[in-house]
Amino acid sequence: MRTSIAVSLLAAVVFPGLVSAKGIVADGQAEDTPTELQQFGQFIGTWKCTSFSRGRDKSWQPNPWENTWTWYWVLDGHAIQDVWVGSPDSPPGWNAGTNIRIYDEAAQRWRMAWTTTLSKQFDFYEAEPVDGNMVMQGDIPARGQRPAHSARITFHEITDTSFSWKYEAAMAAQPESYAEQARLQCRRSES
Repeated sequence: MRTSIAVSLLAAVVFPGLVSAKGIVADGQAEDTPTELQQFGQFIGTWKCTSFSRGRDKSWQPNPWENTWTWYWVLDGHAIQDVWVGSPDSPPGWNAGTNIRIYDEAAQRWRMAWTTTLSKQFDFYEAEPVDGNMVMQGDIPARGQRPAHSARITFHEITDTSFSWKYEAAMAAQPESYAEQARLQCRRSES
């Protein structure tokens, strides 16, 4: 219930003219939308995700908690919203966040806005398919101890039942030198 209220409130603020009296969540992709909506539409549903952190030896180790990532058709089937809910055992910053994803037909790319309960600000990304993957890119401002950086997020190894995700960052001094910062392995939830 809390998740659906948060989804509706965020969409009403971001897209006030498009929210119908029935609410924001749609039954599916609108018929008058381009097929490109399936690039992220393939993720509609609920996923259980394991996050990975670097160990002392620099190898990637799975974290002991599981997170839930749910994707919905919204705005009468013209956009996609996803809601990230961290496990109660996950550290601060992994607790909750949401994306609104809308396809810009003229530019032939996705536009996205991401926010979390921790940041209380929006990060903006653009995305496009690259070699069978979905690649998001955005410039992220400095916040707290996190420096400003260019972010690249890649959805890869995509199947009907699983996908991998990685977050890479490049500092302003080395704009093309991306370093992997986070990983997820997600599998479609049975429920």
